[in-house]
Amino acid sequence: HVQKLETDAYAEDVREHARRAIMTYRKNHGLDQQSFHLRAIPDHGFDKRGTRRFDYGERTIELRMQSLEELVITDLSSGQTYVHPPAPLATDNLEKATASRRDLKNVIDAFELTSQKLSGLFEEMMVRGFHHDLERWREHYHGHTLLDLVSRRLLWLIEDQTTGERRVVLPTEDQTFMQPD
Repeated sequence: HVQKLETDAYAEDVREHARRAIMTYRKNHGLDQQSFHLRAIPDHGFDKRGTRRFDYGERTIELRMQSLEELVITDLSSGQTYVHPPAPLATDNLEKATASRRDLKNVIDAFELTSQKLSGLFEEMMVRGFHHDLERWREHYHGHTLLDLVSRRLLWLIEDQTTGERRVVLPTEDQTFMQPD
């Protein structure tokens, strides 16, 4: 991951090479820093509902995003929830279950890093007062599974460019906005 190399590589020449690669990509795609960071957020295979399923053979384990800080692991056949990825049972297909458990662990670990990054990115955007036009906002947020889910859990200030009227809104699943009470 080039962004990780840019900040975490031991050798300065590797960090510099990563910085140049990112700058070249941004320039070639006409992206400012904020747009690049949003585009670089992985969705970790979550669907539009914020879930991802793992095939254990006889069982399906579902990972569901409650928030940026909480993931829920559920055995769909029994309804049992887990704190950690469940070990294969004797009734599971051992090969599938072992691979799925490893994938589930990897997704959880990667999601934790993404969550930290997103929290910092949203905080920076609020502090600096970043602005989006509506089409660009929809492209960045509604066009990305994870960002769409997160954006629907935040209040946004929108401004009508013709009248200057401002309102606080909450994005909805159907890509409209509602005003909270």
